[in-house]
Amino acid sequence: MAEQRQAIDSAQALSHYVGANSIHLVLLVTHVNPFLAFFFSARVLQSFDTEECKCYSATVKITLASMKGGVAKTTTAVHVAAYLAELGPTVLIDADPNNSACSWAKRGNLRFPVLPLLKAIGIGSQYEHIIVDTQARPKPEELRDLVEGCDLLIVPTTPDPLSLEGMMLTLSTLKRFGAENYRVLLTIVPPEPIPEGKIARQELEAVGIPLFKHTIRRLMAFQRAAADGVVVNEVRDRNARLAAMDYEYIAEESLAIVESRSRSVTAS
Repeated sequence: MAEQRQAIDSAQALSHYVGANSIHLVLLVTHVNPFLAFFFSARVLQSFDTEECKCYSATVKITLASMKGGVAKTTTAVHVAAYLAELGPTVLIDADPNNSACSWAKRGNLRFPVLPLLKAIGIGSQYEHIIVDTQARPKPEELRDLVEGCDLLIVPTTPDPLSLEGMMLTLSTLKRFGAENYRVLLTIVPPEPIPEGKIARQELEAVGIPLFKHTIRRLMAFQRAAADGVVVNEVRDRNARLAAMDYEYIAEESLAIVESRSRSVTAS
């Protein structure tokens, strides 16, 4: 009953933006698939354009998606959210049935809220930054809603062949939808002189895959952070600061990408 009440409240809020008739569509989507309902609401609220007015949401929405597990998707979501929480109100939405982000938060003390998907519908206006950790292997229609409902879709992958193959499947689906607001993030990259990370970057750049400038190193500090339920710079590890810097670079680059795209939209 409480979840139904949340769905109704969310639909009523959306109808204020997109017209009273849309309430039925939102309620239908929420009943069929709350995962899609969240991203439908995010997509509608992100931009609303008529002849009389044009407005864009000030909330930055960053989503993590991948076709394969074990690529540091949740680790990335937690640490990007932690960085953005220092800049303004931030929430991490756990849309993964495994509830990995919620479990991370329950083990320790993160300085930003982590909410399961069903509790997140309709909360967008309360936060400046929304980070969404999604389930692995999304269906094509789910991936379409993911990318259309966010400012930036981060696609993490490790530099091994199986992960890269899964990442390419994700990108091929995004290409069919004409999506451009995504970046691939190389994660769990082994230290030099192991060449896999460098080789993967060169090969992806050669075929025009949009990559983050920085990568995430393979460091034990991340595993300790997950076990303790904290962010990596709060664990006792000699590489904790290096690990934290990796995600600081990624978060800063993410904001720069979103800002650049926002300027392009405004100019057009």
